[in-house]
Amino acid sequence: MASALRSIFALLVLLIVSSAPATAQYSGPSVPAVDTTERAPSIGTIEGTVLGSDSRDALPTATVAVLSLPDSVLVTGTTADADGRFAIERLAPGRYFVRVSFVGYEPFASEPFTITPGNPRIELAAISLAPVAAMLEGVQVEAERAEVAFEIDRTVYNTRDHIAARGGNATDLLQNIPAIEVDVDGRVSLRGNQNVGILINGKPAPARGDFLTTFLQQIPADLVERVEVLPNPSAKFDPEGMAGMINIVLKQGSELGTSGGVILSAGTADERNASGSLNVQKGPWTVFSNYGYRSEDRSSNGYNFRENRYLDPLTFLEQNSVGQRSSRSHVGSIAADYAIDPKSTWSVSGLVSRRDGSSDDLNRYVELGTPVDATGRYDRIAANSGSGTNVDLSTGFRRVTQPSERELTAELRFNRSVNGNFDRFTENLVSLDGNETTGLREQSRDDLDVRENEWNGQVDWIRPLAGLKLETGYKGTARSMQNDLLTERMDLATGVFSTDVTRTNAFAYDEQVHAAYALVSGRVAGLDVQAGLRAEQALTAFDLFTSGETFDGDYRSLFPSGVVAWKPTAARQVKLSYSKRVNRPRTSMLNPFTSYADPQNLFAGNPYLRPEYTHAFELGLQQFSRTGSLSITPYFRRTVDQMERFKTVNEDGTSLTTWRNYDRSDSFGAEVIGSLRVGRSLSGFASFDAYRIVTDASGIDDGLGSNAFSWSARANLTWTVREGLDVQAFYLYRAPRDVAQGRISSFTVANLSIRQKLMDDKASLTLRVSDPLDRMGFRFEIDSPTFYQLGERRWESRRATLSFSYNFGQAPKRSQRTDRERGDGGMGDVGIN
Repeated sequence: MASALRSIFALLVLLIVSSAPATAQYSGPSVPAVDTTERAPSIGTIEGTVLGSDSRDALPTATVAVLSLPDSVLVTGTTADADGRFAIERLAPGRYFVRVSFVGYEPFASEPFTITPGNPRIELAAISLAPVAAMLEGVQVEAERAEVAFEIDRTVYNTRDHIAARGGNATDLLQNIPAIEVDVDGRVSLRGNQNVGILINGKPAPARGDFLTTFLQQIPADLVERVEVLPNPSAKFDPEGMAGMINIVLKQGSELGTSGGVILSAGTADERNASGSLNVQKGPWTVFSNYGYRSEDRSSNGYNFRENRYLDPLTFLEQNSVGQRSSRSHVGSIAADYAIDPKSTWSVSGLVSRRDGSSDDLNRYVELGTPVDATGRYDRIAANSGSGTNVDLSTGFRRVTQPSERELTAELRFNRSVNGNFDRFTENLVSLDGNETTGLREQSRDDLDVRENEWNGQVDWIRPLAGLKLETGYKGTARSMQNDLLTERMDLATGVFSTDVTRTNAFAYDEQVHAAYALVSGRVAGLDVQAGLRAEQALTAFDLFTSGETFDGDYRSLFPSGVVAWKPTAARQVKLSYSKRVNRPRTSMLNPFTSYADPQNLFAGNPYLRPEYTHAFELGLQQFSRTGSLSITPYFRRTVDQMERFKTVNEDGTSLTTWRNYDRSDSFGAEVIGSLRVGRSLSGFASFDAYRIVTDASGIDDGLGSNAFSWSARANLTWTVREGLDVQAFYLYRAPRDVAQGRISSFTVANLSIRQKLMDDKASLTLRVSDPLDRMGFRFEIDSPTFYQLGERRWESRRATLSFSYNFGQAPKRSQRTDRERGDGGMGDVGIN
């Protein structure tokens, strides 16, 4: 472990050093550079327009690089806006030329020009790019993009070429992204906090809680275009997600014409995956479609040892668990845009996912006395089968009078999910020596039915305001959930099942959220600024049909946000940001009915649980060069009414876990991310995150507070061995950390992938080996005055997957990326992506 950590730190130092400015001849991809040569005051400006010679249409997002003469060193750059316009400011006097490139077109180099105090402004003639000849033969060409790009409110990780997750799912891909962690249960966290909002194509994911974990595992990693991490989202976004937001952008917005692809993969543990896409553009219609199928089996095991300190002499419980899970899932989506006229577009989209699965778990319990001798043994067998369907439909209208300046968008969205689970539990008495079963102790079965509907309506409006940009909008959400649990127990004498009224329950949860926001952004006194405010009213009703109780939770909230960014050069940025976030209790956290799925480890929600609010502050420092980038981000978060799991042990030795509101929690730390590119053969990134979390629970018990320090490090390296052959390696280490009531051990993940391109780059064959050292798992420890518990959990994670992919179609054409999809207030990117 120590040698592995030294390797990560060495790579991180290499990235930091390599991100320093350089002055060698430029030969790599178009990424920002820094020239440290002392120069005269920056006075020059270059302006121009980029068009396609075939259509004379603007080429938005075309890359524009400024190089100095006579050495051809990259000085700075930008990308063209939606109208193909670009402007580069703060250039020192000197001789330059401009290089322009765009996917599917021949690159362009301008004639040299000179900037002087007497001639500071250069207006280039319209730059016309010619299509690449190969495109006429149906060969698909992709632009080479930076793996990591820093924008004013987010960090963007381009994952199209991320072979480490080829053949895997979206959660496999996310755990390769800096600051994001995925635990053995598939739950996603950002900087150690699981209260993170998940977006799909800029919209809230169509699932929540444990269903969200299942939904992400249904999405093939090959369908993901990029992952955007927003640690401090603006008031324009829904404020849910205490740690920020993660936007998963699927492959659909950049491949027009007629194109598509198919990916087939198979692996150990009966892993079989297939996905495909078909994109068509004809006349005013543009249609994108995707489909993915996943099938896998996975085993798990665990161990628990608990000491009951209520009794004298002490009693103990030992639990050993083994399990086997099988899952099958389908997910398909289709989106269509219809151009009503050059300024107006109508769109519709639909997403359908279906899951089926089963599991078989065996828990062996041994009751121990003092001295530590067995006083009782029994086995509990749990057989589960479940299925679920999710449907997400939306329609929208967008009118653009002037891109990023005058826009109107409206959307109506409906989501319905239906999930059912059937569990059968059998407990058998076992002899004290553990050699034979002596009788049936209990048999029961649970039938759970969960139905949820959600409607969303949203209107957004953009217009100029006194030299700035004003964005305003409204969003209304209405969600209803029906949860029915039927529990039946068998009469051991007759063998007949009957309803257990003490465990059967039903409830309904209704929630309405009405929100209005205003966001102002622009350039003031040489600074890029953004300020916003969101006002919300939430109306909730929690009806317990079984007990006849009702819990209402109406509340109002204000969510301010702000960003101030300073760019001393085009390759450097300093920004300060703030946002207020909320985490609302889920129904499983509110439901007071006790769950007896494991009779030794019970769970019950808390209907009086309050939402928790977080105030988040960040200072971002970013530096770009020809060979990479470096970002240093110190941060501080204060959470009030923090929701935490709270565990107690009863006198009979059974544990009960519920939720409580702690007074507050302070989290502060720093994150360092570096990316590196050496020519065209070596690239990658490394990150290091260190943080301290101080929790105050004095309102409940002075002994519940914690003061914990932890850190994590990861590295991802891609090596092009030769033309068409790539090798990619990934490693993550998370240090042990203290949590409320206990401590969690370290956590390690590693992956290795090899890809060979075939058929003139239209096909590829990839071999991925996950967790080759078989280290995925964790240990935990809880020490309190009434009980002590030590546990361990491990999942089958070591596996090999072989994938084949094939792409076909005509030349892609870039569609413009709207401010609504970006959510950055139109403040744009930093440098060249």
